[in-house]
Amino acid sequence: MATGLGRLALALGLLLGFGSIRASAQTDRTQFESLVSRGDSAWAGGRFPVAKAAYTAALGLDSTGSSRATYRLAVIHSWDGDLARAIALFRHYTALEPRDEEGRIALARAYAWNGETDQAIALSDSILTRDSTYRDAALGAAQAAAWGGRFQAAISRYDRWLQANPRDVEAELARARTLAWAGRLRDAERSYAAIAARGERVEAEKGVALVAAWRGNLGRSERLWRAIVTRLPKDAEGWVGLAQVLRWSGRPDEAKAALERALAADPTNADAAAQLRWVRADLARAVDPSISAGWDSDANRTMTLADGASFRPFRGGRLTVGGFHRRAELGA
Repeated sequence: MATGLGRLALALGLLLGFGSIRASAQTDRTQFESLVSRGDSAWAGGRFPVAKAAYTAALGLDSTGSSRATYRLAVIHSWDGDLARAIALFRHYTALEPRDEEGRIALARAYAWNGETDQAIALSDSILTRDSTYRDAALGAAQAAAWGGRFQAAISRYDRWLQANPRDVEAELARARTLAWAGRLRDAERSYAAIAARGERVEAEKGVALVAAWRGNLGRSERLWRAIVTRLPKDAEGWVGLAQVLRWSGRPDEAKAALERALAADPTNADAAAQLRWVRADLARAVDPSISAGWDSDANRTMTLADGASFRPFRGGRLTVGGFHRRAELGA
């Protein structure tokens, strides 16, 4: 009788234990789905820090429960510059979704951003072996080579792609940009000018203006940038390009006005904000006081107080004034 009661108690205990485990699992699943839903809502609304926190918590409960959450969390980490974490998440995503080539492209891009050029190119080429017409893989590999300083390899890849796709303007622009990075400024300018002549992209006009400045033709570059911002007064990139040429021309006051226009058009433009800080520092009055004292074994003592200031009273010029007072006490 006792043995029978013991077995019954054991069975009831196991049954209650399994019920508790199932209830806990159900609770975890409900919490997981709630977190993923919260992350999806935040993602759709552009509230990426909230999405990041929700997706991170969800994947902490179940790392394989949502490939979508994994992919989006990887993207957010890449935007934040945490490329090591982004790469780990993209790799996990490609394991969850091995047939999604876009996930592999995203992983290759993260490798390239992280300076892992060989891995980026190899992964892109592995996609091209299955489909040689896959545009994102072909251009991604070329871009990774350019970012890695392998300019001729990048140009060769762009050439191969453009031979088969001669009207791919994005590829033409990327090739021209790579020529400029490689120091082939004449070739880059000709390439940009050919695209601009077709009237296809303002980016090509900007490329001509930029390369003209790099070649030292600041006057021509300024005219080109002014034509762009006259036609497109809310183009922040155009104002930044003009400001850079004005700075190089020794006209920081005009550069400051251009950068303020850039930030009015796009308050988040990091290049404009950085250049504006430099220009303000250049325009600011500078005061440089100093004091020094000395003595020697003959009990001679000296003290010198010096002061200097500089400012720009007119465009293209800096006025510097200074003075000093020296006091000496001779011992012997």
